[in-house]
Amino acid sequence: MTTICEGRIIYTRPALPDPQGNNGKSERPWVVINTKKEIERGDDLIIVASTTLVPDPLLPESPFVLLPWGRHNRSGLSSPSVAHCGWIYYLDREDVSDFGGLIEAKVLDSIRIKVNRFLAAGGIVLEWPPA
Repeated sequence: MTTICEGRIIYTRPALPDPQGNNGKSERPWVVINTKKEIERGDDLIIVASTTLVPDPLLPESPFVLLPWGRHNRSGLSSPSVAHCGWIYYLDREDVSDFGGLIEAKVLDSIRIKVNRFLAAGGIVLEWPPA
């Protein structure tokens, strides 16, 4: 049975919009960035959006982390994608509609670092449903 864990790709219902309130897609993969301890405690999920709109060039200071993809990859992603570390939600576990693959630890660490930079610069984690 597939379960929620660090680095798990999930899908949500309802489709979550971007920070501007647009572009919600139920087929959008999200990356769970909670720690194992937070998951075991039953905390709300903290998830980061993925997008196939991969910037070129992908600059180190950008809010994006390249995600592993391809036929033989554990992520289950089938096309080039990035985690958008400025598009973050708190999500109740009941809003998870499906599971995908896993993101490896070193990529998850890179996502967490960029999320922490985003939050330290005044960024916010969005809530679903909106407050």
